[in-house]
Amino acid sequence: KAMITYQGGDVRVIDDYSLFPTAKEIIPITSKQEGYVQKVHALAIGKAAMLLGAGRRTKNDKIDLAVGVRVMVKVGDYVKPGQVLAYVHTNGLNTLEAAREVEKTFVIVQERITANKIVLDRVI
Repeated sequence: KAMITYQGGDVRVIDDYSLFPTAKEIIPITSKQEGYVQKVHALAIGKAAMLLGAGRRTKNDKIDLAVGVRVMVKVGDYVKPGQVLAYVHTNGLNTLEAAREVEKTFVIVQERITANKIVLDRVI
């Protein structure tokens, strides 16, 4: 709560997500094939989000807090054709280009994938 307060935000969003701005359109990005998620290219997700207005190309660009990309799968997940991999939240800016960018981020393979550990070790 302190971080939100220090940045001039509304701390009520912690308990009520409906207070967040919402995009005009939410586009599902679905799998074209069956298999296992081998890679999700984070840089491409970030580029797509920037195209939508969630990030800045220059310091003068405005940020649209309602847009972005929500990834629904992780490395190692089994997916079927038509399964949602991600949602593109858009208010119309560069929608097609961003959706194409998100479609390219997922690498699906037939062989089962063992995902890397998120936490490698603890140092105490």
